[in-house]
Amino acid sequence: MRVRSVTGERIDVPDSWESCSTEVFQRIIGQWEPEKEIRERSRLGLFNLMVGMELTGEEDDQDLEMAIWECTRFVYEETLDFTQLPLPKSLKVGGKVIDIPKDLGRLRIGQNIHVRQELQAVRDPNEAMSIVTAIYLQPIHDGGNFDFHRAKELEKEILRMPITQIYPIGFFFLTKLRNYGKGFLHDLRRMIRMRMQNVQLLLNSRKLKDLINSLQ
Repeated sequence: MRVRSVTGERIDVPDSWESCSTEVFQRIIGQWEPEKEIRERSRLGLFNLMVGMELTGEEDDQDLEMAIWECTRFVYEETLDFTQLPLPKSLKVGGKVIDIPKDLGRLRIGQNIHVRQELQAVRDPNEAMSIVTAIYLQPIHDGGNFDFHRAKELEKEILRMPITQIYPIGFFFLTKLRNYGKGFLHDLRRMIRMRMQNVQLLLNSRKLKDLINSLQ
């Protein structure tokens, strides 16, 4: 979906999770007033996060309110469980097609350490799906050893890709690391506590509980 700003600039706005970039998804998760209940959060604030701008408007501006609702309604109405998305066989990143292996037995200790550090740096693990995926794919993409700086460069490409493509890979990576210390388990428990009611932004509660049980 495209909207026109007051300056005449055309702005691309996602109208579904399939068209929502990983960057926008993580921005919503981390910055859309997570300390408040959904009904108390600003819809204008949600719209601003989606377009990456700080727009203002009068609360009684019905035209603006309707326009914002049309742009943000999928967040409230779509019932997509990201954990149910199948793991893709391959992913095209930076013009290169990467096969996604299901065997993570050769992961480097450095990758595990960096993943844990990234999880500790965010409020919610869903905010880290881009860098987790980049850490996982970087050695495969480059055909060499793990390099965190290269992973950060790869993340820039991943952030522009749809969340529905990236989430299954990041989630797969994290579930395979379920035995990597108590810190990861704590992060998952915190994710459950902070899940957004009535909005399918976070992992499905039942899926998470099954995962937690498997960790214990």
